[in-house]
Amino acid sequence: MKSWMSGLVMGLCLWTAHAMEVKIILTSSPSQDQTDENRQRCAGMYSRKAWGGPVDPYINILFPAVQTDKDAVVSVVVFEWKDEDLIGIRENPESLKKIGICEDKWVKKGYCNETDIGEFILAEGATEKSKNLIQTYAVNLKDPGKPTKYMISQTGYYCVLTDRFTAQNYEAVVEFRNAYGELPATQIPKLPFYGGVTILYALVAVFWGFLYYQHRHDILPVQNYITAILIFLVVEMLMTWGFYDYLNRNGSNIGSKVLLVLVAILNAFRNSFSFFLLLIVCMGYGVVKHTLGRTMIWVRWLAIAHFVFGLVYAVTSLLVTPDEAGIFVLLIVLPLASTLTAFYVWTLNSLNFTLKDLRERKQHTKEAMYKKLWWCILISIFVIFGFFFFNSFSFASVNDPDYVPFHWKSRWFILDGWLNLVYFADVAWIAYVWRPTANNRRFAMTDFGMARYVGDPAPKLTQLVVTLWYRAPELLLGAKTYDWSVDMWSVGCIMGEMLTREPLLQGSNEVDQVTKIFELCGVPTQESWPTFRSLPNARTLRLPKTSLVTGSIIRAKFTSLTNAGCGLLNDLLALDPDKRPSAKDMLQHKYFSEDPKPKQESMFPTFPSKAGQERRRRHEPHAPGRGQQAADLKEADFSGIFQGRDREERGGGFQLRMV
Repeated sequence: MKSWMSGLVMGLCLWTAHAMEVKIILTSSPSQDQTDENRQRCAGMYSRKAWGGPVDPYINILFPAVQTDKDAVVSVVVFEWKDEDLIGIRENPESLKKIGICEDKWVKKGYCNETDIGEFILAEGATEKSKNLIQTYAVNLKDPGKPTKYMISQTGYYCVLTDRFTAQNYEAVVEFRNAYGELPATQIPKLPFYGGVTILYALVAVFWGFLYYQHRHDILPVQNYITAILIFLVVEMLMTWGFYDYLNRNGSNIGSKVLLVLVAILNAFRNSFSFFLLLIVCMGYGVVKHTLGRTMIWVRWLAIAHFVFGLVYAVTSLLVTPDEAGIFVLLIVLPLASTLTAFYVWTLNSLNFTLKDLRERKQHTKEAMYKKLWWCILISIFVIFGFFFFNSFSFASVNDPDYVPFHWKSRWFILDGWLNLVYFADVAWIAYVWRPTANNRRFAMTDFGMARYVGDPAPKLTQLVVTLWYRAPELLLGAKTYDWSVDMWSVGCIMGEMLTREPLLQGSNEVDQVTKIFELCGVPTQESWPTFRSLPNARTLRLPKTSLVTGSIIRAKFTSLTNAGCGLLNDLLALDPDKRPSAKDMLQHKYFSEDPKPKQESMFPTFPSKAGQERRRRHEPHAPGRGQQAADLKEADFSGIFQGRDREERGGGFQLRMV
């Protein structure tokens, strides 16, 4: 008897991943692998009712004719895996081996009929017991006849098993044809999956695009990167869906191979771009730091290297089979693993450093944002490792003959689908936390929570304080002691930003920031800043000659500002810290008493902070009821209600006393 069951388990692992037409070739040549796995092909098949389609699904088996003097007979059986126990019989209950193919000696013992010689022996009552049709027959290769068609009525895992009877060499072509098209059953779920993921990314991109357009004048650089990756992800998912749709409609041809290479390139670019974006976000780009300096160059080079190595790996995996790879695969995998490890280590270290820095600087709102990112990464890691741990029990039984037949429907999700869902969840969460809001730049470039109590003597304070664009010149020049005057300089920068609707002094680094300060406020002189040369970093500065020194250009820059307003801004942006007003002096400045008069604080509505993710309701001021709080008003000054600003005729005004 010819042994065949021992090789069936190995044959179950042969997936028709990229073509529905496969070959069975068996020769007597010593160079060919003679194991039984070469004799069968198995694949999952869906019924027409499951996925729909224009034709009824079937398995087509074709044996080419051969020229031979002797009869060359091949035994064939087609069955659904759940009926595997019905193929072959045992001589006695204690026997481990099954009688597989009907021969003369088995006819004499009554196990099969003479008309069944060359066919597989089926168990008694197999036709009634089987869940699907079991079709067995013998093919004479001298005249194989027309192809045999096995119709599929129910979803299942079907196998075509062949074996030599009198033939030594034979070849067969097996076509697994599903009702919906050319895609194998193991791949068809990817078609609606990638279509759905494309729609999800499109919805996120539309939501992001609406906020981006609404706050287009207040966008951070990192948000431009997020915009780019969202657009790219929509395109990439659409191309991936298009590849599977094309393959389903047209089968494997030149067009599908071109699309496959294109999808591989897009996938490699997505991986590199994602790691790049996550790294610069963890470094605080755009929210904690307005620039990464030369570090950004190294990050970009690492992303480019990862893309190149990922692309080489993808192309190699398509062209080189595992048997042919050998030591060559190390030259491909090691560089990719190195860049991947560099991204992981650099990203985690950067995130920890950013959180530590924000915690020390008491920037609790920004720290809360990055804690959300930290939790997002941590949960993703737990989900990935948890899923691998869960599946390790499943993969432990991969040698079980029932493993593939019972997991062929979900194997695509285990290998590919769930990782895409985790990736989508991470992208959607980052897009939500870093979404454009009305106060992006003010939130990003302002250091909240930096206030300190000072006394006499002054405590030791950190030199590197205040966001660069709002940092006072004495701090930039290395002052070791400072007081509230540095805050008044920041107030002046914010006042200028409110008037121009953009940061007033946007330096790219500390040297550039000092340059922009001197351009606006003038180069320091002995009269404007007597203690300038005593600062550590000022001793090495080379300033222009006194005859070329120009003063402040604030008056020329803010032409629509009143004289009082320019005076206040000049005082706040005085180079000499001793000449800046205190907060009390500033509130008593005449700028706040000229028209238009400031509104009372209680009459301002309050809004929840969008950047801080606050959920409290906004507060609207209410008009006082009749007669309420009249006694608290005391004297009300109406002398300025009829006045314009240096244009209209000045009215005499009047006063009312509330009693």
